[in-house]
Amino acid sequence: MSLRNILHPVTMVAAAIAAGAAAGTTDTAKQVVADAYRSVKELIARRFRSVDVGVVEQQPQSPARRAVLAEELSHADAGADEELAAAARQLLLMVYQHAPEVTDAVGVQVRRVSATELEISACTSR
Repeated sequence: MSLRNILHPVTMVAAAIAAGAAAGTTDTAKQVVADAYRSVKELIARRFRSVDVGVVEQQPQSPARRAVLAEELSHADAGADEELAAAARQLLLMVYQHAPEVTDAVGVQVRRVSATELEISACTSR
């Protein structure tokens, strides 16, 4: 299954971090979600040391905090990092498959496009 996005890459990464952080606080979170979340965080820490994902981890439901993270990622030119974008898409896919209620809770709109593809189209305020 793949995930395509209509969002700017840094907005998608911020949404993935929020979804991963929120999924980590639910009983339905699976190890696969935790692994995908850790991968995204490690990529950010290694490649974009000035970016602090902690701002979103503290309050993943906060659109303002996601916006701050997206802005930090943008300033660090993280939007051009294809590996980070792929890892964020994978994280969103894992959250959608294993803790779908989390995407709604953090205001990430994910929908099934086909049997093998998902689409993230918006991050909304909650």
